[in-house]
Amino acid sequence: MKYNNDALLELCRCILPEDPTLEKEVQLSIEKPHSFSSQIRYVLKDWIQDQSIEAEIPWYTLIHGLYQRGLVFELSARTIAETLDKQHAKIFRKFPSVKDHFFFLDAFSVIDTLLTLTSNYLRSNHYTLGELRLSSGISIVTMIHQTVAERCQELVRRSGYSELILYPSHADTQYLDHLWIEEAIYPQHDATLSLPVASFLSLIRLIFL
Repeated sequence: MKYNNDALLELCRCILPEDPTLEKEVQLSIEKPHSFSSQIRYVLKDWIQDQSIEAEIPWYTLIHGLYQRGLVFELSARTIAETLDKQHAKIFRKFPSVKDHFFFLDAFSVIDTLLTLTSNYLRSNHYTLGELRLSSGISIVTMIHQTVAERCQELVRRSGYSELILYPSHADTQYLDHLWIEEAIYPQHDATLSLPVASFLSLIRLIFL
């Protein structure tokens, strides 16, 4: 597969415009990929698992850089959800009549809703959540400033390494707007009263890890 590393470098500038060292790290990994392989495999071993990453060293250098800066973490709940859904699928094949009674156990819907609610809360700080899927199947989540979120999504697509899913989507926003009518989930918060981004990131870890 052909990757677009120019888009990846622009993505570095887009995600962390105030930190040029991230782009420098990725640029160096493009020029000397073998110098980065062992360190990336050691630090991200639980995420990479047994996957071959030799053709994707620049991409994993970006992930490694965000991880070292405390800006990305594993969405363990997504992995758990996939396991649960596979187990439910086996049950449904054996006992089709019980399927209607287990509609509320759609693990993916639960995780998507939690991500949407969390991202909606972050909007008061002008951030949104973005989910990335690694080649190993592991999902990771990061925070992206709203002003560059869609641009980052396009750059990830152009790079060819992965896909960036932003929360909430337009459909999710319409759903949340419906909830806000009765403030059924929680009241909306004024930006001046919201938690600092770093503190809220810690809260997200407690929810999803």
